[in-house]
Amino acid sequence: MFKINFFSRVYFFFRRRFFKSLFALETFLFSNKKRVSHKKTLLILRLDSIGDYILFRNFIQEIRLSEKYKDYKITLCGNIWWQDLSEKLDAETVDSFIWVTYKKMENFRYRFWVYFKIYREKFEVLIYPTYSRDLVCEEIVAHSGAEKRIGYVSDLINLTAEQKENYDKNYTQLISPRHVYEFEFYRNKYFFETLFEEKIALVKPIIKTALVTENKIILCPGAKHKFRRWSSKNFARLSKKLKEDFPDSVFYICGGIEDNKTAQEIIQESGFSFQNATGALSLHDLVELFSSARIIVCNDSGPFHIAVALNKNVVCISNGNNYGRFTPYPAEINNTSLTIYPEELLKIESETERLERYCREGSVLDINTISVEKVYREMRTKFNF
Repeated sequence: MFKINFFSRVYFFFRRRFFKSLFALETFLFSNKKRVSHKKTLLILRLDSIGDYILFRNFIQEIRLSEKYKDYKITLCGNIWWQDLSEKLDAETVDSFIWVTYKKMENFRYRFWVYFKIYREKFEVLIYPTYSRDLVCEEIVAHSGAEKRIGYVSDLINLTAEQKENYDKNYTQLISPRHVYEFEFYRNKYFFETLFEEKIALVKPIIKTALVTENKIILCPGAKHKFRRWSSKNFARLSKKLKEDFPDSVFYICGGIEDNKTAQEIIQESGFSFQNATGALSLHDLVELFSSARIIVCNDSGPFHIAVALNKNVVCISNGNNYGRFTPYPAEINNTSLTIYPEELLKIESETERLERYCREGSVLDINTISVEKVYREMRTKFNF
């Protein structure tokens, strides 16, 4: 026992020293504050999920149109999850891209490569417009070497108060949020209006594509977290009801390769044929498929925001997490989406209390307390079938 404890202590001692040395090396190599930046170069840092990207991406065009940055070379450092979509949708606005695999940032060699790739560009301006800043992006900001670093005054979802205080020192400008609770599109808009010191005419997220409504009904049963996923049995039962209303429709199931098991369960439970496209479509392919859909049904996830940006009839089934921030869409932004929540959330009459409970603290409500009958009933009312 003594030998095991002794060698374990020695191992962890040298392991800690090793990683401290690596962090010290990164700081030393990428902290030259006296170097000359390349003028009129701008880096946008955005490593969050697909839905966050959709609610933000139209503001890249606003950067290009703004008086302050219209002559700048724009580089977007983004999450590799949405690479194929961004390179097609944003190619006319963005001059170059740097793609980051978020999970790989735990690896020293990969992280070092990302820091080096950004640092060598000698950006004059770095903009990190995410309200819930996180450790991975904070370290990129710290090692970027950018002359000017602009960000949001962050909440404490992903940072401790001590971490936030320390990282705040890396910025030359921090923009304070207008409200504690605000729909994310409006929060993004306020950030850039404050930064540009001019109004932005953009009123909603938009993906421009040729929209041809065909007889397709699309299910997207996946979501990043388990608590956001309505059960495969519920999706199957809802599909049966929709099949009775639209017997000639072609039914699709979309998602990542990890959603294939759920897709198979839905197909087996429903008892009729689907086009199973899980793991088979890029994000851009998904946009093309969505553009020809009659109805899309999904959880609170990226596909929901894509469908809204396409102005499609879309149903989002949500347990209420981040209520008011990402769902529901304000009526003035979109009237073709329907978000359905557990009854426990809806029983709270005060909007302020809903926001306090489910936006600030997150939701632990069971998404599967939302019944198939309720979803079907509200869909029929909303979409008139």
